[in-house]
Amino acid sequence: MGVVVIKAALFSTFSGPDPVIARTILLVMSFVFLCLAAVILVIDLNHWPYARGVVITTFPDEHELDIKLPDATLRIREGDIRKVSIYHNNAKLQQGFVQFHLNNGGSFLLSFRTEGLEVIQEYFKGIPVEDFVRHVPLIRRTSQVRNPEHEVPVNENRYDWLANFIVFLLGVCFVVMTYMMYIDAKWQDDMSTHSPVVCMKIKYRTRGAGTVKYPDQVYAEYLSKTYHFDMGRKYYRSLLGVDTIAVYYDQASDRAFLPTSGQVKHYTGLYLLIGGVGLLLIGKSTWEFIKIVRKRNTKTSNHLSQIV
Repeated sequence: MGVVVIKAALFSTFSGPDPVIARTILLVMSFVFLCLAAVILVIDLNHWPYARGVVITTFPDEHELDIKLPDATLRIREGDIRKVSIYHNNAKLQQGFVQFHLNNGGSFLLSFRTEGLEVIQEYFKGIPVEDFVRHVPLIRRTSQVRNPEHEVPVNENRYDWLANFIVFLLGVCFVVMTYMMYIDAKWQDDMSTHSPVVCMKIKYRTRGAGTVKYPDQVYAEYLSKTYHFDMGRKYYRSLLGVDTIAVYYDQASDRAFLPTSGQVKHYTGLYLLIGGVGLLLIGKSTWEFIKIVRKRNTKTSNHLSQIV
């Protein structure tokens, strides 16, 4: 989907006087789709070693089950599992893993991708469950925990920087998009007050679907040069029966654009909305980065004090 949206943003034609805005919005959408796909791919690659080749076999008569892991086979009986910790992203597209803590002090991990994962908890009822939310639920390369009172299968916020970094980039993208929209609209407003309105002779028209992707098009000639204008169906119909089109023309940049009125003022609400969302994302991700750094510094200090 991200690739399709990028193609639409770069190669499609847009109706209306502000194609830059439409292209920028589509580019931001494509960035979101690609980031989401990248996160899902990273999680799948990280979980694959913990789901590959795992086979769960039940023995109803003994009320036991065998779990064949990539590096060992465990026989689980009633009461062997002390508690279950579930780490997930708390989203509609569920990603995560489960850690089963054993009474002997060990533990093992199973990804949500493991077939038959739900059988274990259904087989042994009443196991205490802990629920943890991780924006990017990646598994640390440690499957055994020797200290049951201080299990840390995933370092706190060890991989959360990835999700926060994506949120930070998305916020920057929103701010940049707002700035580009403002610059383009301001240029058109300035040119509307300084540039003359010229009447260009319409050479021919091309009727599309009147939509953003397939707009109606008018080709007009001025000073032996042809200019191309995309527009919606309503504006296109207003030009039927006439042989000229009135446009603003900036001789310095040799750019012609359809008449506009107060683009900056017209899009003020949109600027505040998009820019505000961008600043909110930047502020939230920055604060999360600060919390991660503080927590790591605290852990490092505690570790050094224990060593001393």
